[in-house]
Amino acid sequence: MNQLEPGQLKQLTANNVEKLNQSHAKKRASI
Repeated sequence: MNQLEPGQLKQLTANNVEKLNQSHAKKRASI
């Protein structure tokens, strides 16, 4: 398994956080 560069890891984390925020926003909007 390849080791991720710290920059890549941060980018992946940022993308995951963004997806979570979008899903939460959609849930709030539907209420």
